[in-house]
Amino acid sequence: LKPFRLLVLRGKGQARCPQMGLSDESKCAIKVCGGGCCLGWVIFFIVLGTSVKYVNERQQVVYIANGRKTVEQGPFTKIIWPSTQYEVREAILVTQREYAVLKHELTQEESHEPGPGM
Repeated sequence: LKPFRLLVLRGKGQARCPQMGLSDESKCAIKVCGGGCCLGWVIFFIVLGTSVKYVNERQQVVYIANGRKTVEQGPFTKIIWPSTQYEVREAILVTQREYAVLKHELTQEESHEPGPGM
């Protein structure tokens, strides 16, 4: 293997490596672009890791999009992106001597349901 020779071009202030054909400015540009890409991937994986949601059997996820709501019952593990509007609801257990007051979201009507047969 031949050692690399570094030549200094007079007047331009650039060093050039004859075997590689790249100037110092080109090497710096490659490093900056490579570093920027790596930073982008690191940010992507951090967002991906924080977007993983674990929903157990006593929970449900309500997705809100364009004024409509859709429900997905647990248990499941899913990636929910930060741009998605959602809420996680916990289940409430009602005993034989208790009742639940339910309110319909569209009509705003209330109903009383005896437990635990809901």
